[in-house]
Amino acid sequence: MDLLLAVIRDDRVTALDDLLPPLDPGTDLRDAVGRLWRRLSSVLGEPSTARKIMIQELDSHPEIRRRALELHDRIVASVSAYLAQASQAGSASPGHRAQPGPEHVAAARLLTITAGMAPLLGEPSLNLVPPDALAVLISDGLRPRT
Repeated sequence: MDLLLAVIRDDRVTALDDLLPPLDPGTDLRDAVGRLWRRLSSVLGEPSTARKIMIQELDSHPEIRRRALELHDRIVASVSAYLAQASQAGSASPGHRAQPGPEHVAAARLLTITAGMAPLLGEPSLNLVPPDALAVLISDGLRPRT
């Protein structure tokens, strides 16, 4: 179990390196969501050996399940912060960090779960959900209401 947990801890996704694409000031929300989906599909949709083992062992080991849920929560926090920032681009003062709302967290959970489930279905995420269609759907729901 210690060896399995060590492998999972060292996995590239657990470090969250390169999970989010760069977000340039003034980036259109649809473009930001489309780029985010492509990146999540690449990182989460092509699981490493460690992630495959983690998925396989979720039912058998409560510690693995706990670590997987912690990892998912960390990913959702990063993605929801990215979405909050992207949805405020152009409307917030420079340097202002938008706080994620419930809609950002919900969108982050949907995006990460969908990207992560694609390998289990044997289909690349980008084939299951086209980036442009997803970008329209998510961005329209995240636009600030006036």
